Amino acid sequence: MVDNTQEFCTHCGAKLETGSAFCPECGNPVEGSDYVYRSGPESANYVYGVQEADKTKAKKRLTWIYFLLVGYVILGSVMAIVGMSFGALVGAMESDPDFIAALAELGFTVADIYAMIDPMFTLGLLFAVSVALVAVSFVLCILKRKYLLAVILCAAGSIIPVFSGVDGVLFAAIGLLVTYFLYTAKPAFED
Repeated sequence: MVDNTQEFCTHCGAKLETGSAFCPECGNPVEGSDYVYRSGPESANYVYGVQEADKTKAKKRLTWIYFLLVGYVILGSVMAIVGMSFGALVGAMESDPDFIAALAELGFTVADIYAMIDPMFTLGLLFAVSVALVAVSFVLCILKRKYLLAVILCAAGSIIPVFSGVDGVLFAAIGLLVTYFLYTAKPAFED
């Protein structure tokens, strides 16, 4: 007979039913219960329960990771497109007198803007590579395959924007946070 009066699981914080020997959420034994570790079918059921609870939590976490990865890919794609097409935009606008007047008001010349074309293209290229790596990681997450490769690609894609400046550091921070969440979602993957 179990005589515990514990209301919440000390492992996951789930509400416990009076007299329960195991947490219904995570499968851990309840402190104060008369559960004694045994080898055999009882312990196999306990391990299976814990594994299933971990898998359920990881699948819920993976759903949030999908949203974060999609947001990263969309914003990174915008940065890549803007950076890589900056030269064409400047070329199209250089003959516009309003554009030249606006530059003069800001203290820039057309030559200053032309000097920014190569760095902007490099920035766009860095974001394009970053987005490609994170997108492949996203596909692997959806397929729930190649866990380690998905984590490595997400981390690599997250680190690349650091080389592009301040905006890249923000992308890197978000990407590395997503990588951490992905790292903790291993039970959701099938291999």
